[in-house]
Amino acid sequence: MKSKKLTFNKIIENGRRILDATREQLKKEFFDIDDVIDQIMDTLSSWYLFPEAQEVPLVICLFGMTGVDKTSLVKRITELLECNDRYFHLDADFYKDKYGRSFSTFYDMFKLHNGQPIILALDEFQHARTKDEMGVEMGESRSSFLWDLLDSNAIYVHDFDYKEGEIAGLINELKFFINKGVGVQNGLVTKKVDFWLENMHNIKRGRRRRIHPYELNKDIDVDNLLFVNSSRYETISEALPERFSSVCEVKEHLLTLNTRQTIEFLKEVQKALKKPLKIDCSKSLIFLLGNIDEAFHIHNNMSPDISADEFYEQCKNISITHIKNALKKRFRSEHIARLGNNIIIYPSLNCKAYNSILDNELQKTAARIKMLYGVDMTFDDSLKKLLYNEGVFPTQGARPLISTIAHHVKSNLSFALIGMANKAGITRVHLSAQHDEIIFSYYAGESYSHDSKRKIILKVENLRQPLMDDMQSIVAVHESGHAVLSGILLNVIPNAIYSRMAGADQSGLVINNIPWKYMAKREILPRLAIYLGGYAAEKIVFGEDRITAGSESDIENATAFVCDMLKNSGMGNVPAKFSHRDIRANLYLLDPEDALNDEANRYIERALSLAEKTLRKYENLLLMLADRLSDDSKLEKDAILQIFLKHAPDIQESSYITDGDNLYYRYRLKSKIQALSNRSNEKKQTESLIFSLNKNKTD
Repeated sequence: MKSKKLTFNKIIENGRRILDATREQLKKEFFDIDDVIDQIMDTLSSWYLFPEAQEVPLVICLFGMTGVDKTSLVKRITELLECNDRYFHLDADFYKDKYGRSFSTFYDMFKLHNGQPIILALDEFQHARTKDEMGVEMGESRSSFLWDLLDSNAIYVHDFDYKEGEIAGLINELKFFINKGVGVQNGLVTKKVDFWLENMHNIKRGRRRRIHPYELNKDIDVDNLLFVNSSRYETISEALPERFSSVCEVKEHLLTLNTRQTIEFLKEVQKALKKPLKIDCSKSLIFLLGNIDEAFHIHNNMSPDISADEFYEQCKNISITHIKNALKKRFRSEHIARLGNNIIIYPSLNCKAYNSILDNELQKTAARIKMLYGVDMTFDDSLKKLLYNEGVFPTQGARPLISTIAHHVKSNLSFALIGMANKAGITRVHLSAQHDEIIFSYYAGESYSHDSKRKIILKVENLRQPLMDDMQSIVAVHESGHAVLSGILLNVIPNAIYSRMAGADQSGLVINNIPWKYMAKREILPRLAIYLGGYAAEKIVFGEDRITAGSESDIENATAFVCDMLKNSGMGNVPAKFSHRDIRANLYLLDPEDALNDEANRYIERALSLAEKTLRKYENLLLMLADRLSDDSKLEKDAILQIFLKHAPDIQESSYITDGDNLYYRYRLKSKIQALSNRSNEKKQTESLIFSLNKNKTD
């Protein structure tokens, strides 16, 4: 008993050592996701150490943006835990091909590991949707197996119908021979052998073949006398896996049967093939990997000008509630409930992570060159900056950056090596960048030898360069209008302003994160004014007849915003939800007099007036900010703040809000509680005083 306990303890100790080593190695290979790695490893540790005690699958949902290496992380975990032989991966094609190639995966699970601990990764989980793009519930879903698995701990799958039909055809064929007088003993044809040989069905060729008379005079091959052709043995073995572990056992059994027994046995096989296979997954670890982009509100913005750090900070605020709300657009509520709460949100990559990926890829390239040619390869910060600016698209993950490195560095290695071969004794080549050229500098020891240059085509960075033309000036004024009103009316300095961008869908942008998480009624007017700030700024600087048509999205957003506030959020005179007259709107109020539309129209008129009045008051600030943006493609927050401080001197720096968590509401609540407490104490003191006076009077 003692030795068993010692063995058990040793197994647990070894398992913990592997888990700790895996955790440590993952943090070296995957950058800035230590929290995600810790959550995954903490969650799966009990499965890894005590799988036999598990009664239901352990489900880990790993959700995030596209291209952040979720799949690579799971595969690497599997490798480090030495579970490759028990790892099964299904991608998006599975959800489109229920009875196709994925059956072989399930059959392998059934045949090799049924009821045993396995790792099953279901990638592209978002395609398992049970609602269509319009939110309408779908009928029979190709992903029904998944919900069965989460509900019953097992997968039920059918083989292709042709296998059952194959056995049915065999039964009919053998009955034909039996009716013709063919007899069988111990699985071999013993009666009317000549007829059998002349007419037996060649299974492998799929057609009858007749034995020529001269063949009958030769020694008869025993295999030709098998009543059930050996090509059927594998199908029989698959149909009855609990009875036969190999085709040899199938043959051994068939060689004990006579004619009637063979037919009865094949009917049993046919019946078994009609039943679905039950794959017991109760002891499995299941990763559901999904790109739940709907939870990330700028997921469809493909611009490389979005700050990776800014996007990362926004993604950090995504919670399990946001994920479940996003899932509601694709799945029914009961399906979301089956996923459980082991939902781990894989963050987007920040600047540090992208730079780590960049350094890692370059180091791997340098190591390969050193191994193959014995030459050191180093990389200048100027080259790294060029690769970052060309390759980082924050909403698309690491793949664009890796492909950019491959295109500009790895594809030019031959050029670098040819330049090295021109002179003997070269031990190091240093890569740097200047404008649209990569410079290869060669060294013999510490001594500079020579350099060569390679011109490259910049697909992104050239789009960011300022043109200093009319278009950039228009955009500079327009975006400055938004920015000035944000700083003056809401006391929020934008994080960045762009007057020229590489993104194809927009020429300018103000990135402005309001630091509080709510919308108060008093904010409707100033926020509307900010929406209309670009329009108002163009009017003030260029004149009303020179306003350009670039404000359509601002006007659309402003209109949608005020209508949402009044018709959906109860910010009008009546706190109710309104709709048009429709049979589907029986739970909404109507606005037959267009009162809300009139109110929205008045809001927009007042907001435009407020925008123009504010911008005229702070016209110097507007012009100076626009002037900088007409020359520079981008201004960061610190530079914007300095312009505000210089050209809006009546506003103190302390007035600008950076922390919006404790501005008003908590203070107001606590003040009222304190006032209530004070009144209660005063009442108690008064009652006590009256009691004392009455007592003294009685005495």
